[in-house]
Amino acid sequence: HRIETDRIQPGGKGINVALGVQQAGLETLAVFQASKTDPLLGLLKEAGLPCRVSPINGRVRTNITVLADGVTTKINEPGEPLSEEEIAALERTLIDVVSDGDTIMLSGSLAPGLPVNEYARLVRELRAKGAWVGVDTSDAPLVALAEEFETSAPDLVENIWDLMQVRECDRVGMSKVEAPYRLRKYHAMIEEALHDPISVKQLKIDGNYLIKDMGIIPGPKMGFMLNILLEEVLEDPKKNEIEFLRGRVEALNKLSDQELFKMGTKAKEKKEELEEQEVQKLHEKHKVKK
Repeated sequence: HRIETDRIQPGGKGINVALGVQQAGLETLAVFQASKTDPLLGLLKEAGLPCRVSPINGRVRTNITVLADGVTTKINEPGEPLSEEEIAALERTLIDVVSDGDTIMLSGSLAPGLPVNEYARLVRELRAKGAWVGVDTSDAPLVALAEEFETSAPDLVENIWDLMQVRECDRVGMSKVEAPYRLRKYHAMIEEALHDPISVKQLKIDGNYLIKDMGIIPGPKMGFMLNILLEEVLEDPKKNEIEFLRGRVEALNKLSDQELFKMGTKAKEKKEELEEQEVQKLHEKHKVKK
């Protein structure tokens, strides 16, 4: 096999995020560990990215991406283990550059040698200095962080859309134009989880109103009524007024249990169908499969 073209570029999630933030025109500083002669430093100098480097004896790992016949294959080195002294120096370097009010993003996997709860430890120290801290990681480091949320909850994990913006900065820093399938899938999943479902809560009257103001006996019959009302309001939102809804309840209350069951079941199925259509639209919007 022969290579047609090749390219060497700086990378790593933290570096990619910093490059993306820089391209957005914002002030940023990348903090990481590397030897004084590591090629990464030259690449970042060419990119004009401000850095603060904590020295180590080993080299920064190299990751290889092979694109052949439309298929992408990633080969990632494990990286050289950090000594206790190098870990302590890296932590001091980061803490020393932070000031009250700074925004800090801790990104990526942890280098060999770092404790699995390193991010949790750093969040505590950085927030003690008045910094706003975000964490973008996965797997064991994310689990370890979650286990210490009571004392180490970062600011940015609490806002899922901010975290997605960090992911997008990562893509920009890697010079990627189109969002990958996984990122689009995340967007669709988040929007599905956050979107308001079609529900009888959209009605201007509820079960309490039916019981207290109209004397309707609690039970399945009341649920059927609400589903029927919702179906009618979805077809014509102007009907979502207390006077109209009250009149419909009075009429529905005169129906037999069998008639009400049939109408209520049909209305519930219609609601579920419409809800499924709304979710499908979200997935089509992001060009992903449900």
